[in-house]
Amino acid sequence: MYTDLRVKDADVLGGRLPLLYIDDSEDDRIIIQAVIRRTKTRFTLYTADNPESAAAHFQTPAISPGQNLHPFPALVLLDYKLGIQTAADFLYWLRVRMQISSIPVIMYSGSSGSRHVSECYASGANHFLRKGDTLSAIQTIFSTLNHCMSFTPPRFGQLIELPEYEPDPGTGEQLFRTKLNPEKTALV
Repeated sequence: MYTDLRVKDADVLGGRLPLLYIDDSEDDRIIIQAVIRRTKTRFTLYTADNPESAAAHFQTPAISPGQNLHPFPALVLLDYKLGIQTAADFLYWLRVRMQISSIPVIMYSGSSGSRHVSECYASGANHFLRKGDTLSAIQTIFSTLNHCMSFTPPRFGQLIELPEYEPDPGTGEQLFRTKLNPEKTALV
């Protein structure tokens, strides 16, 4: 069952959705910040440069009512390579905690080898997107994510239409297209 944990913090943020982007590249974090500002999305961007600082977004209590140092993410975008670590350990950490295990996690990475993609899906990623290689491609990705998050529960069927989408090699793209058709289902 999907639990929409983002409602509490979306209300605090004036209806905007907290998006946590975890990437050790400062340049990539700055680019995403600029794209979020330019595109008309409902996201408020929070960034972390490693899994430890990302974990604070799930553990830091509110300072006072309506003021949370780290709002609870509605969506997590996660780079595969995080310094000497990979995303698999963070995904495992997130997925074994029942109260936060339903948060959608989308891999957003320059590493798109089939081994990396398979490892991320096996570790609990909901979807895998290669990083856009142009500003226009990145804006399209975030506009699409914004649309997907406008549903409760989120519907990520449109992601498969993006050229940056990487299906789970173990299931095949056609099966994904069937399972993620937004008219048939609202799977995360």
